[in-house]
Amino acid sequence: MIILCLAAPVEARAAEPSNDELVTIVARVVDTHPAVVAARSNLAAAESDLEGSKWSRYPGLTVEGFADGRDNGRVTTVVSLEQPLWSAGRITAGISQAEARVDAARAGVDEAALDLALRASIAYVEYQRLQARDRIYDESVQEHTRLVDSIQRRVEQQISAESDAAYALQRLLTVQQEQTQNQVAARLALSRLRELTGTEDLEVKAVLRFAPQEHQPSPEGLLRAALDFSPLSRRLRAEIDAAVAETAVRKAQIWPQLNLQAAHYSGGSTGGLGTRVGLVMRVQTDGGLSRLSAVRSAEQRENAVRSAADSALRDVREQVMADLSENAAAGSRVDLGTRATAAARAVTDSYLRQFTAGRRSWPEVLNVVREGLVARIVEVDAQASAMSSALRLKLRTGDWRPGTRPPVAGGGAVP
Repeated sequence: MIILCLAAPVEARAAEPSNDELVTIVARVVDTHPAVVAARSNLAAAESDLEGSKWSRYPGLTVEGFADGRDNGRVTTVVSLEQPLWSAGRITAGISQAEARVDAARAGVDEAALDLALRASIAYVEYQRLQARDRIYDESVQEHTRLVDSIQRRVEQQISAESDAAYALQRLLTVQQEQTQNQVAARLALSRLRELTGTEDLEVKAVLRFAPQEHQPSPEGLLRAALDFSPLSRRLRAEIDAAVAETAVRKAQIWPQLNLQAAHYSGGSTGGLGTRVGLVMRVQTDGGLSRLSAVRSAEQRENAVRSAADSALRDVREQVMADLSENAAAGSRVDLGTRATAAARAVTDSYLRQFTAGRRSWPEVLNVVREGLVARIVEVDAQASAMSSALRLKLRTGDWRPGTRPPVAGGGAVP
C-alpha cells in the first residue's frame, strides 16, 4: 500500500524511476496533499469506530431517575449494569463491519495517494515534454533566423526574389508563434505541479531522459499485478465485507437480545427493592415492520457494492491495457521519429547545397527545414508518451510506491 510504505526503509521499496527530482516531487505530493490528509483522517475515524464497536462486548452502565404522582413526586434512581449474553450475532457483525470499514478507509488512503502520484507524474512529464519542445523551438528559431539573414543578403545582391525573403520571414514568425504557445502551456503545467506540491516557488531543474530499458516495460504480468494492487478494488472489496456485515446486523436486530442485568434502586417507595440480578430479554421495534425493510435495503446495498467492484475491475483492466497500448505505440513512434529526425537533417543539408547550386528552390528548402522541426517534435512527444505511460504502469502495479524520502544532493530536490 502506498501510504503504509512511507516510513519503510528505502531498501524495502519497489523500484523507483531513475530521475531523483521526479521521485522527490511525487513523494512530496503524496505525503502532504490535503486529499491524502483527509483520507488519513477518515482512516483514524474508522479505527476509532472499530475500537468503539469492540466495547459493545462489555457491560453497559445505565443511570435512570423517574418520578410520578403515585409517590408524591419523589425521585427513584435506578443504576443498572447489563452484560450482553446473546444478540443473534449483532455484536460480532457490528465489529466485522467496523473492521471492514477500517480496511476500506486504509485502501481509500492508498487510492488518494495513487491518484495524486499519477497526476503529479503526468504533470511532471508534460512539463518536461514542453521544455524539450521549447529547446527545439529555440534551435529552430536560430536556424530560421540564419536562413532569413542568408536570403536577405541574396535579395540585396539581386540573386533571389524579395518574395523568398518574405516567405522565410513568415516561416520564422510561425515558429516563434508556436514557441510562444508552447511556453504558455509549459507555465500551466508548472502551475499544476506547484499546486499539487503546495510549493509556490517550485522549479524543475533536472532533465527527464528517455531510457528504453526503463520506459518500455515488458507487458508480461502487469495486468495481474495491477488487479492485485489496485487500491480501488481493495476498497470496494472491503466495502462488500462491510455491506455483508451490515446485512447481518440488520437481521440480528429483528431478534430479541438476552442480557444479564444487575440493578440497584434507591429513593421513592421502591427503595426497598435494593439490588437485584437477573436475565433481561429485550425486544425492540422501530415502527411496524421497518426492520424487515432495513434488511432488504442492506441486501440491495450489498448487491450494489458487488456490482461496483466488478465495474472497478473492468476499469483497472481498461486503464492498464490503454497504458500498455500507448507505451507500445510510443516506443514504435520513438524509433520512427529518431530515424525521421536523422533523415531530415541530412536532407536539409543536401537541399541547402542544392539551392546554392541552383538545383532546388527556396520554398523547397524551407519546407524540408519545417519537416525537420516536425520530426523532432514528434520524436519528443513520442518519448514523453512512452515515459508517462511507463510511469503510470509502475504506479498502477505497485512497482513504484512513492513515499517520503530525503532530498538528493544535486538531484533537483523540491525546495
